[in-house]
Amino acid sequence: MIREHSKSMNQDNEGSIPTRASLLERLGNWEDQQSWEEFRALYSALIRRTARRSGLTEAEAQDIEQETLLRLAKTIREFDPAGGNFKGWLLNQVRWRIGDHFRKRSIEEGHRHHASREGEEDRTATEEQVADPGDLNRIWEEEWQHTLLERAVARVCRNANPRHAQILDLCVLRGKTPAEVAGALDISLMTVYLVKTRLGRLLKREVDRLRQSGDF
Repeated sequence: MIREHSKSMNQDNEGSIPTRASLLERLGNWEDQQSWEEFRALYSALIRRTARRSGLTEAEAQDIEQETLLRLAKTIREFDPAGGNFKGWLLNQVRWRIGDHFRKRSIEEGHRHHASREGEEDRTATEEQVADPGDLNRIWEEEWQHTLLERAVARVCRNANPRHAQILDLCVLRGKTPAEVAGALDISLMTVYLVKTRLGRLLKREVDRLRQSGDF
């Protein structure tokens, strides 16, 4: 069962952005739709992007997202932080769903080819598309860090000037150059550099805090 955490963690000053510890506690109540929506907002894109990069189609990746969330709704009460971290536990949930989809695809291809030699080759080719554990671990880590960065940007931007928040989003998450941002927003290049530098320092501190505290 999910262990209780101190109220000081639950009632931090992050407003509508909950700590992961407090959110996981509330997910134990299946009727708490708001908490499940917060969880979905945090992790659904991470799950979908990981599935997509593992070799599945966009439609299949969306299925993985929904199936994983459904499975979590049934098993979240079983998660015990003492038995392992949430990051690894969630990866296993995603890994099993991905494997199921590749096996389903292989079986469907086998049926289409009536187990002919050509069909056997196709099934093997399909199975080989599954990311091996090392590749999937790498994909998961990259997507986890990207999602953590998105969360940190959201926290910094909550207290920033809307235009400044837009600059940070474009530079950090959209990969735009300062010149591209200046042109898109019709502002000076110096303004972009100043905002990026000032908010960038806050962003680095927030990323470090999230990593150290385990709030994501």
